[in-house]
Amino acid sequence: MHTTIQAQDIAGRVAVITGAARGIGRAFAETLAGQGAQVVIADRHAALAEDTAAAIRSQAGRAMAVAVDIADSASVLAMRSAVMMEHGRVDILVNNAALMSALERRPFWDIPPEEFDRVMQVNTGGTFRVSALLAPVMRAQGWGRIINMSSSTVLVGHPNYLHYVASKAALQGMTRSMARELAGSGVTVNALLPGQILTGDGNIGQTDEAIARVLARQIVPRSGQTGDLTGLLVWLASAASDFTTGQSFVLDGGFALM
Repeated sequence: MHTTIQAQDIAGRVAVITGAARGIGRAFAETLAGQGAQVVIADRHAALAEDTAAAIRSQAGRAMAVAVDIADSASVLAMRSAVMMEHGRVDILVNNAALMSALERRPFWDIPPEEFDRVMQVNTGGTFRVSALLAPVMRAQGWGRIINMSSSTVLVGHPNYLHYVASKAALQGMTRSMARELAGSGVTVNALLPGQILTGDGNIGQTDEAIARVLARQIVPRSGQTGDLTGLLVWLASAASDFTTGQSFVLDGGFALM
């Protein structure tokens, strides 16, 4: 019997998306809300998070905004408490929040140690903190989906971006370990490795020159869009992916193949 993705697979599920106030995270929130999920816009930018939640609600979606700093354990705990108080469960977690656009690209020997530590604290540590607090909720329910956002830069050793690449490479290992530790609980863990994605919100941190360099290396001769990620997101968040865990999916137009 073939399993197909149905809206009812996700309808009513509670989905927490970190870094969802804008960009890829917002697109993910809008997509899951469109599938009937109750989405939680978890972002450190409280006003932007509420704007995104309000926009989803204006389209008859269900959304709440929660301010959170994923680098701070107390803040993550407060976020979990707010979600549990409102919904009483968490079914889907998308670990999307990360430091990237504000980072200066430079040789690794010029990266200040405190900046390296901060990137690891947010990108890797933040995913750990949120997952460590929400995975037990999913285990108790006997069902859950954790989707970690890595990057195809880890496959090519993207230069002058060592702290970002290192933080995203760590997520691949974490995804495999988390998948094994949650085996048999009904909770799956997978990772997405997107390439350059133009989000339509100014493409923060992406200059025309940088975009052109990536396009020159890609096999698919166009820029990536958020819609290139959302189909797989929905599949991984649904019951259709029950047999898939610990995997990394590359969505970069063939950038890492060159």
